[in-house]
Amino acid sequence: MPFSHILVDEDGIGGGVVDHLPGVKGFIANSPPVEDAEGNKPPYQHLKSQCTYLLADKVNRHDIAITTQDMEMRQEIIDELEQIKSRDADKDGKLKVLQKEDIIEILGRSPDYADMLMMRMFFELEEPEAVHVAKQWKPVFKRAA
Repeated sequence: MPFSHILVDEDGIGGGVVDHLPGVKGFIANSPPVEDAEGNKPPYQHLKSQCTYLLADKVNRHDIAITTQDMEMRQEIIDELEQIKSRDADKDGKLKVLQKEDIIEILGRSPDYADMLMMRMFFELEEPEAVHVAKQWKPVFKRAA
């Protein structure tokens, strides 16, 4: 996988990962939202809110599907995605979402699957650099006789 297709949560120790893997993208949740093609500022509080609203939109339109046979994982994903909610919708006009601390308090754990899915939306806002792959690697296994 090309580094330009990798997104690392840059908060905390992730900043060191970004520093040591040139080409990976760093995700800073509280950074400004990504402007549209015309340079207009979207009405989100920050990048995390923008990506969370985009994820919610894709889920509601059935543009995303997750299949797993692991019923515990499935329930964790559902529980986490159910916590995607607006916050302070009637205030300054910026679109905001529940803070991670509030979600952790509700779930009793970190919403790792929802965070991963939310961060994936970054590449819907900014496409990774095109990568030319000369040859795709495929492992070759020989069966034991």
